[in-house]
Amino acid sequence: MHTHQKRRFNSRRPHQATRRRRAPLYPTAQICAHAWRRATSMKSARIFQNSWHKLCKMAGSCTFTPHQEQDIVCMMYHLWLEEVGSAKVLHASSTWNVDLILGDMKAEKRKDQKFTHCLVAEFKFILRRGRKSKRLKAAHQDIDRLASVGRGDPTVRRFFAVFDNPKCVGELELDKLVRYGNRKDVKILYGCPSS
Repeated sequence: MHTHQKRRFNSRRPHQATRRRRAPLYPTAQICAHAWRRATSMKSARIFQNSWHKLCKMAGSCTFTPHQEQDIVCMMYHLWLEEVGSAKVLHASSTWNVDLILGDMKAEKRKDQKFTHCLVAEFKFILRRGRKSKRLKAAHQDIDRLASVGRGDPTVRRFFAVFDNPKCVGELELDKLVRYGNRKDVKILYGCPSS
């Protein structure tokens, strides 16, 4: 080595020069949440419809006899839990003005919540015959409230399920509900013990 040539000095320490940057490791929870959101957007409607049909069959075979709307909500929660396998993504909540939510909820407070990649459901239990106009008005208000949840997001699926115990709802009334729900982007499901 010539004396006029300066030796280049590596400013890095030897252990830093040889260490390579590793890819970030993602916690299992993040991977599971991402996979769950992707699966939820594809399967949530099918899970809900399967659970609803099971509930109607159970009511028809007298293994399940609901006496109020909350009985139906609890049974649907139970049937969803059987289908999904994890209670982490199931929420029975009045905080967001819906009966059940299938999906990952991030915010604790209602004003902070953004609904994406989830299914929201509202149930109506008709126990006795009453005035048709009053029943339709109440159902329309519930559908309007349900339609406001996650408005404008195509990944949010909305279901309004009517359980008619003594078969009070006529075909015309049900047709009006279905047409109203279609206008609001809410799918209407109907069930009774014989279905």
